[in-house]
Amino acid sequence: MGTAPEPVIGIHLADVKHMFDEPEFDPFARHQTFSSGIDQLVRAPRVSSLQGRASVTIYLPSDQVVSGIGEALRAAIDQYCTLRIREDDRENESARWDALRSIPFGLGLVAVCWLLAFLGGEAGDAGLLSKSLSNFVREGFLLIGVLVVWSFGDMLLAAWWPRFREKQLYGYIIHQTDLTIAPEG
Repeated sequence: MGTAPEPVIGIHLADVKHMFDEPEFDPFARHQTFSSGIDQLVRAPRVSSLQGRASVTIYLPSDQVVSGIGEALRAAIDQYCTLRIREDDRENESARWDALRSIPFGLGLVAVCWLLAFLGGEAGDAGLLSKSLSNFVREGFLLIGVLVVWSFGDMLLAAWWPRFREKQLYGYIIHQTDLTIAPEG
């Protein structure tokens, strides 16, 4: 059997309610933070590759370390993470649906931009526009077309990645972390 995992995440809270609520700023507090305990917990593993188990120690004032607080906090953290995973799934599905619904409009806009770029170039060749104005119109509409393609590519290929990573983090917190409650001191 292996040894227990080393504590890698330490969260100091002045009150157990600060696990989910941002604490008030106290310039005289020993471990002052501007974020809730859950925000600290979610940010901590981002640096690592989410491999293996992690130990999380939540330091509370000694009068708040009571029987059952560890199980209650574990259940609250798991519920919070589960709800955030569901929310990320809904947001990803909504973003995917919006991107797929906007494909016909995007393709139409790209076709119009390329047509206008072609017509701008032809107008310059026919003498209807000066060469410099013709080049400006042609290049401008080509650029707009490229930006439209870039935007749709981003919506379809890259916009989901931050939410996917966040979902991995919440799953890691639920399944791969060991929670310990300790008195501050």
